[in-house]
Amino acid sequence: MTEIFEILTYDYTKAVDINAIPEVYTPVVGMVTPSRPVGIYEMGLSLTYNFSVANKSVFMRFSTDGGVSWNEFTAEPKDTTDDEPHFYQFPMEHVGGAVDMQIEARKEDANGVLNVHFADIWFKRVG
Repeated sequence: MTEIFEILTYDYTKAVDINAIPEVYTPVVGMVTPSRPVGIYEMGLSLTYNFSVANKSVFMRFSTDGGVSWNEFTAEPKDTTDDEPHFYQFPMEHVGGAVDMQIEARKEDANGVLNVHFADIWFKRVG
């Protein structure tokens, strides 16, 4: 009988203290999973950052295909002392094979300091 943890796999990685992110997209955290079988999976990401300029945008994007295509989020912190948390998770029908997940971030322009305190990504089989 197959062990449950061989069926319900959970791949994840973490990064901490990615500091002084510039105005061009910069890698924050990435992971390539081992080859995984066909099934239903949840993919997710979380991160917490601080930006020293209010009313300027922070841009974050993630890819599930090694950077071929991207999904972008934009946020505009209202208070420079706030640590801003972000979480995003979604299900997908995986066709099998490895998954290359990436998160990148940038700030609107050269002004201010953008620091990512931590970032996590995961790929979890649920069915």
